[in-house]
Amino acid sequence: MVAIQKITSLSDSKFVRTTAKRMYAPIANSLPQWGMPAAITAASVGLVLNNTKNRHENETTGVFYNPKTQELNFSVASKNAEHINLYIFDKPVNGKVLKTVEMTKRGDKWIQKLDKNSQKEIKLDIENNDPVYYGYRAWGPNWKYDKNWQPGSSLGFISHVDENGNRFNPNKLLFDPYAREISHDPISPEVQNQFLDDSVYTTGSKNYLYDTAPIAPKGVFMLPKENVSTGKKPQRALKDDIIYEVHLRGFSKLDKNVPEEYRGTYKGAGMKAKYLKDMGITAVEFLPLQEFDDDRNQIKKNGNYWGYQTINFFAPNKRYAYDKTPGGAIKEFKEMVKAFHDEGIKVCMDVVYNHTGEGGTWGNKDVTSLFSLRGLDNSSYYETTGNGKYFYDNSGCGANMNCASNLGSDLIVNSLKYWSEEMGVDAFRFDLAPVLINTKEKDGYNFNPYHSPVISKMNSKLDIRSQDGKTGSVDLIAEPWACGDGTYQVGRFPSNWSEWNDKFRNIIRGLFNRQEKTNFADVARAISGSDDKFSGNKTRSVNFVTCHDGFTLKDLFSYNNPCNNNPQFKSDGGTQGEGNISWDNFGNIKRQLQAMKNAFLTLMISKGTPMISGGDEIIKTQLGNNNAYCLDTKQNYLNWDLTKTQKEMQDFVKKAAEFRKSHAALRDTNFFNGKDNNNNGLKDVTWVMANGKEAYGKYFDDAKNTFLGMRIDGTEYNDSATSVYTAINKGDGDIEINLPKNLDGKKWYLVADTSDRSEISGNFVPQGEEIPVKDKYCSKSRSIMIFIEK
Repeated sequence: MVAIQKITSLSDSKFVRTTAKRMYAPIANSLPQWGMPAAITAASVGLVLNNTKNRHENETTGVFYNPKTQELNFSVASKNAEHINLYIFDKPVNGKVLKTVEMTKRGDKWIQKLDKNSQKEIKLDIENNDPVYYGYRAWGPNWKYDKNWQPGSSLGFISHVDENGNRFNPNKLLFDPYAREISHDPISPEVQNQFLDDSVYTTGSKNYLYDTAPIAPKGVFMLPKENVSTGKKPQRALKDDIIYEVHLRGFSKLDKNVPEEYRGTYKGAGMKAKYLKDMGITAVEFLPLQEFDDDRNQIKKNGNYWGYQTINFFAPNKRYAYDKTPGGAIKEFKEMVKAFHDEGIKVCMDVVYNHTGEGGTWGNKDVTSLFSLRGLDNSSYYETTGNGKYFYDNSGCGANMNCASNLGSDLIVNSLKYWSEEMGVDAFRFDLAPVLINTKEKDGYNFNPYHSPVISKMNSKLDIRSQDGKTGSVDLIAEPWACGDGTYQVGRFPSNWSEWNDKFRNIIRGLFNRQEKTNFADVARAISGSDDKFSGNKTRSVNFVTCHDGFTLKDLFSYNNPCNNNPQFKSDGGTQGEGNISWDNFGNIKRQLQAMKNAFLTLMISKGTPMISGGDEIIKTQLGNNNAYCLDTKQNYLNWDLTKTQKEMQDFVKKAAEFRKSHAALRDTNFFNGKDNNNNGLKDVTWVMANGKEAYGKYFDDAKNTFLGMRIDGTEYNDSATSVYTAINKGDGDIEINLPKNLDGKKWYLVADTSDRSEISGNFVPQGEEIPVKDKYCSKSRSIMIFIEK
């Protein structure tokens, strides 16, 4: 694995995870300090789910409104806090404190209620959709509560961090981890305009007395103005899906068919649903949509674009909303989900629960960001080292989420339940998923799905879809690796999970970019579902050749090494050298395009669920950049002004998807057993040499062999074809191949050929017009052919 640099700042981003420059400029005490109202009264605040019936009310954490009693209920979870106050503001930035409320502890929850009279006192009309802006201040063992404390004061201070990992600091206003909406990011234009950076949120001797209440993000509660449907969820097994991974903002930002004001928003993404349906895509997987710190991108274009620095697990990222008024992002997100559901397309969210945007320490144990979880209960929400002073880190981003603690695992699973049930999401892809399965609450890593609190709570609270798709409504997909010993766990997740398959990725890249080193034993195993990785009799593989993280497909076959210093695509980090398994094909554009078609076709004929990276179908290039995490620029968005060549590739991908959908034999998840299971004279799969005879043993292991055929018996899968035959020529020379002997009364028909001789037909023959082929066929160099027997 590539060396990982630890990320500590809000502005930092993702895996191979590179560190952005940090500013330690002195912070002027330029904002007003907010005093505390003389009287502290009992009341409560939190988050609401809907205005009639709250089906999550029994979980109580967050804010919800009881229409019968007209009470606004607040609840926040902290095991180690000793005192928590709730603050309600009139506006999110430089607002006035309307009310301060002392919370009451019950178990690990701190609760209060704001009754109707208390609401009237501060002129809140909840049922008339007034928004509530609120936050918390917390005290604990390292900073004792003192009734004389005022914002900016050190009264009660003992230490920045103690031996139990407590980091309480009442000068840092905290937003609710269960808030369904956040008012703004920690560094937004309003904050930046006051010449502040994210060091104002840190503890440590320099800034620990700085009161962040005027500028800190606030939780937002508001009853929805209308009930918004997310439509009917598609009921389909993941094996029958084709996944399209894409960045929501980049998806529509340059699409002239989308009204300008909606481009780059949830609304704009929903307008692309018909395009995906026409392409044969059945599931769209968006890069992170939960709130992350990207408001700063409006000021600085090389900030956090991908979004792998989540700051709140419930709130949709407000910058992606056309309607940024309170409640607007939630409504617009639901409308987007409905637009995809109406086209039969699942919505999958890439979720980041392994770490948060609060990061780790800033160079020494005393200095950390503190604006939500860390200030409420650091050791319950983050995994600390043995002495409590530092963090255990398997993400490369500073601090593991404490997924083994009760509060940490509750937060994760409750948010998943909310997104699935309330927001209509159909699937989740878990970034660095092994961190979620860590059973260590402190100072270590242990992967054990059978004793994982997160897995246990998921199984009881989520409606997880079965492999056959007959029951359940939520697909779970793991990125099954992280950083550090014991975190590479491909194939070891529970049987109701699917997993990204990096072995498939590397082998298929090698098939055409390192053909002299790639043998057909590895290729056959990869396209058969990777039975060496997945236990049992079924594959759970999500197959991909490229994804957001790395080269685009065009660049994979166009560059020998990353070009991350290009002025138009400049970023740091990224996998270097041989790890990319890339090749420029001697700069031959025709060969590069043919290699792309080979990759698409391989995805569509392989066992497992295919995933393509958004933009690959239109030959997107990042000019060789393989780590464009920070580039929120038009060069990084999908450009829909297509050339003739781009449209031809788009059409090829569409036809490949149609072919997969039309053939059940390609979508079965059972591993091949090499037997004739229905006594028709054919094994479920037969591996074939160029002479038409079956391949055995040493043939697979010799990388010098350049041809392999895969014949699948379609009759075992109720396929429309008697057989589906894929022929692969990885070599530089043409090969005359003998097609396998037909069953009685059957013939071979050509469906696809990626070589240049078939470009005139788009490399695909229209369904129903397949070309009959006799017993021989010339397999052109570096090409894939598909035949059906009927």
